[in-house]
Amino acid sequence: MSPAPDRHRLAHGGRHLRVDVLVLRVPGPAARRVPLVGPLAQWLISAYGWRDAYLVLGIGTLALLVPLVWVGVRDAPRASPAPSARGGAPADDGGVRIRAALRTRAFWALFFAYTCTPLAVFTVVTHQVAFAVDHGFPRLFVAGIFGLTGFMSIAGRVIFGFAADRIGRAWSATISYACTAVGTLALLSIELWRHPAGLYVYALLFGLGFGARGPIITAIAAALFPGRRFGAIYGFMSIGNGFGGALGPWFAGALFDVTGSYRIPFLIATLFCAVGSVCFWLAEPRANRPG
Repeated sequence: MSPAPDRHRLAHGGRHLRVDVLVLRVPGPAARRVPLVGPLAQWLISAYGWRDAYLVLGIGTLALLVPLVWVGVRDAPRASPAPSARGGAPADDGGVRIRAALRTRAFWALFFAYTCTPLAVFTVVTHQVAFAVDHGFPRLFVAGIFGLTGFMSIAGRVIFGFAADRIGRAWSATISYACTAVGTLALLSIELWRHPAGLYVYALLFGLGFGARGPIITAIAAALFPGRRFGAIYGFMSIGNGFGGALGPWFAGALFDVTGSYRIPFLIATLFCAVGSVCFWLAEPRANRPG
């Protein structure tokens, strides 16, 4: 599901939008990754196969989310128009124009930050169970440990959201990327030391960074491109997220088929953490100051 409509609804605060408000309102994938879901999904796959498991989880998600959206979602009040932050695109009474936004460095920096994030995350997440099982850990045990990333993701969003409003958005994103990279290296460590400690460290650190960048990107984008066209601008920006999310898992799987190891794609994923961090610093220096 595209996050653009929800982000547009939450972004009416414009340049004054706080990241800590976003993280409390946008739980995102963390809610789908609580410890119960991982073992449940693994049990469904073992008992009925992955096709039926996907069907059951999909129907359950639909049955839960549709009533919540219809009953609980209301449009936020619109803030008074404000000029764009310096470094963004010029604004008119209706906000920043899409064509003008596409000509700014800030837009493309956030676009590529959105691209690098799933390349760093989903390259690993999609293959984490297969990697651990290949190194001798039971599937249900692995699913339970990796389910901890859901709780850690919720905590990480809150921690990095409050940090973004206090130490700066780029600093907060950079630290969250560091958690992702170190967590990935911890997962790789089981190649050398087949002990569950590496899996626990991975779940804790990788989970802290999982999903932390999305609210920060939204807050920066809302500051730079305020107005009624923000939803369309954010939609264009999120194309990078979809591209990275599609390419990362396929790229890792293709390299595994060629080399017989996940080491190279996982190490490349950590490099995307560094590139994504640079993109945040390039997006807009003023937007990266504490809110």
